[in-house]
Amino acid sequence: MYSDYCFQHTRSLLGLYLAKSGIPNSGKGLFTSKEIKKDKKICDYKGVIVSTEDWNKGGEGEYGVQLNKREVLDGRSTQSSLGRWANDCRAANKRGKHC
Repeated sequence: MYSDYCFQHTRSLLGLYLAKSGIPNSGKGLFTSKEIKKDKKICDYKGVIVSTEDWNKGGEGEYGVQLNKREVLDGRSTQSSLGRWANDCRAANKRGKHC
């Protein structure tokens, strides 16, 4: 989904695939089918940078990565990136040590 390749080539060429997340109350997540070296770029994560305050007004939304204490990269604004499935863990799941 949202890759330049079909799901089979995304897995074989990029080593990435989508599957149901094992984190409680979560949807799909981005997983690897091969080892990826530390500091290697996995894929693009596109979206709009919004304030954490604005992000939180929308509830515990999907498709966002916390960049720092003040900003979130909001992937809800795009359908063109495989990276949007690599989400930051929700606060409730962090508290429950599921991440």
